[in-house]
Amino acid sequence: MGDPKERNAGSAPKTPRNNMDESKSNSVAKPRKKGTEKTKSQAVRSKRSKGPDGGESTKSKSESGDSATEKGGTPKKKKNVVEFNHEERKQHKLLTAAERPKLDRGDIVVGMKMKFEVMSLLGSGGFGDVYKVRPSDSNESGPDVAAMKTELQTDNNHPMMNRLKIELEIMRMFEGLPAERKSHFTEMYDRGATPSFKFIVMELVGSSIYNLQKALPKREFSLTTALKLGLQTLAAVDDMHQLGYLHRDIKPHNYSIGVKNKTNVIYMLDFGIARRYVKKGSKVLRVPRETVKFLGTLKYASRSCHHSKEQSRKDDLESWFYMMLEFVDFHSVFWGMIKDRRQVIQAKEKMFAGECNNKLENIPPEVFKIMLYLDGLTFTSAPDYEYIKALLSQCAKVNEVQLADAFDWEDNAPKKKKRYKKKKRFGLFGGPDEKALLYKERCKDNGGESKVAVTAISMKEATTSKSPANNDKDKDTDE
Repeated sequence: MGDPKERNAGSAPKTPRNNMDESKSNSVAKPRKKGTEKTKSQAVRSKRSKGPDGGESTKSKSESGDSATEKGGTPKKKKNVVEFNHEERKQHKLLTAAERPKLDRGDIVVGMKMKFEVMSLLGSGGFGDVYKVRPSDSNESGPDVAAMKTELQTDNNHPMMNRLKIELEIMRMFEGLPAERKSHFTEMYDRGATPSFKFIVMELVGSSIYNLQKALPKREFSLTTALKLGLQTLAAVDDMHQLGYLHRDIKPHNYSIGVKNKTNVIYMLDFGIARRYVKKGSKVLRVPRETVKFLGTLKYASRSCHHSKEQSRKDDLESWFYMMLEFVDFHSVFWGMIKDRRQVIQAKEKMFAGECNNKLENIPPEVFKIMLYLDGLTFTSAPDYEYIKALLSQCAKVNEVQLADAFDWEDNAPKKKKRYKKKKRFGLFGGPDEKALLYKERCKDNGGESKVAVTAISMKEATTSKSPANNDKDKDTDE
């Protein structure tokens, strides 16, 4: 069988204004829509492959989250935020899904650097599809297999349809970083556009952390795996913040393991609603907007997000903390099944106020200290990521966890032990005879930035001690 013919660059229509960079000059092969007849201008020359669809699984496209970008400077600015109408958003997703052309196995897509043959559809979301692909030319240098993420081409500059552009911007920033700074991010192989869709070709990953935990009995990770996950996922958040971006949709669905010999590496995915938190080309924080529409995922959204406040680094960390609670004890995120937004924020605020400790009895004290630390951060705070990592490492040491051991899903994983030594170790308090009161003291470091010192004293000592001078409970407002 001869090589398929591709459309030359001159025949492609002009790229819409929201297209990605210089990809409009690509030579592309446009796929046909299912259910429509081929025409000379629309037909894609397909090379049919009898090979298998492939065995690796990959992440599913995240379907949650609203607009990634808010329009500013409009003359009719309202004080009260107007949230996305759920039904309108749902209809928008259905519309884009119906309009998107679906690629068949064997279809050829031409990127800026190489051609790719579609092997199988890996997943579909509200805003795009993910395919497993491979280089169509066996003599071409490149990956054996890859993942191709697509997004519908449109003249509408709606922020919902700009997600791939944001992902491209962030992935290109990682390309120039040293290896240790990008170890938790997939490599981008190619990008491009057809008249119907835009696409990025990237490193193929394995199952999401969400799916791995869902497959376990009682959704229970070992403490070893929970702490290792916490450290790697936190490192990814730290690296992204150093780039000057917030993720704004931290959750287990957006982290995946690698494939082949990289099943011990955790990758952060889906930057479609990420936002720069510093001014471009500087480290100066952007001025927070007065109100911001709710976005992200209800279960993991920060309290500031619930209150329509501008998010900052502390909010990514708060979402990470909810995820960390699930790693340690899936049922500790007790609002997980609640769909009402008001009830969810009430549950989160009660937890931070210390009113739900009976639901968190399986959470180690070191993890509680992380919660108290995060509660003391403000919009402008520069989080101490190393302090949080140190608390996770301390938790491992106290509970005789070997962080060098394999993850639960690896072939050489140690046999699971009983999860916790509850003997005066877990839960907020030490034991029935000597309950402790955890509180916060605000103090000043040498640079003048407020930090949180966490102190535990016995109830007996608490009755004779002075209360902390500043025991703020709600840190959801911007300064």
